[in-house]
Amino acid sequence: MPIVSAAGECNVVVLGPGCGAAPQTSSALIEIVTELSRRKTLNLVVDADALSPYAQTKLRLPNVETTHHQGE
Repeated sequence: MPIVSAAGECNVVVLGPGCGAAPQTSSALIEIVTELSRRKTLNLVVDADALSPYAQTKLRLPNVETTHHQGE
C-alpha cells in the first residue's frame, strides 16, 4: 500500500479526514491502521472517517491517538 510505504519517512500519520465511509475504504483503513500501529516509532492520529474502522481493530496502543468528540 502506498500509504504504508510513504509512512516510513514520517514521524506522525493522520488518518481519517475526507476518507469517506464506503466499505472498501473502511477495509483499507483497518489494514493501514493495523500495519502502521506495529511501528513503535510512528505515531498515528485517528480522526473523522477512520474512527469507526479503528474501533473495529480492537487495537489500543500508546502510539495511536484518537480525536473523537461527543457525538462520535
